[in-house]
Amino acid sequence: MTQQDFMAKLAEIKVCPVVVIDDVEDAVPLAKALEAGKLPMAEVTFRTPAAAEAIARIAKECPNVVVGAGTVIDREQCTRAINAGAQFIVAPSFSDEVAQCAIGHGVAYCPGTCTPTDITNALRYTFLWLSSSLQETTADLRPSSHLPAYSLSSSSCLQAE
Repeated sequence: MTQQDFMAKLAEIKVCPVVVIDDVEDAVPLAKALEAGKLPMAEVTFRTPAAAEAIARIAKECPNVVVGAGTVIDREQCTRAINAGAQFIVAPSFSDEVAQCAIGHGVAYCPGTCTPTDITNALRYTFLWLSSSLQETTADLRPSSHLPAYSLSSSSCLQAE
């Protein structure tokens, strides 16, 4: 999935659920539930040994769900994710090697950013980046898309009440 296709799909869906899958048997039922709930997208974090196989199963068995890999920190993980069927790559920080790998395979890349330098580096490859807060320092940069990244859990939802 190209950067433009990913951005169009994300604009359509509005939310990209980030999921941690410990048991690969949970991957397809979760993806089917997301699709039934009108959220046909999932970022599977690469923080568990089940990640690559979970992506592969979702890609094969749930063709209407856009599946990507998150928490990708190096070229090896990026390659494994893409080979498993990831349609987009999300990284916790900007990485030249991950950017080159993803973009080189025609796969969307969305790095996390924290500083103007991170954002400037990311803009060499993509128009989309993640951060936990909107940075005023981006005002003079070329047109791009900022994707706020928030973490929700049962405890954070309970705190919001």
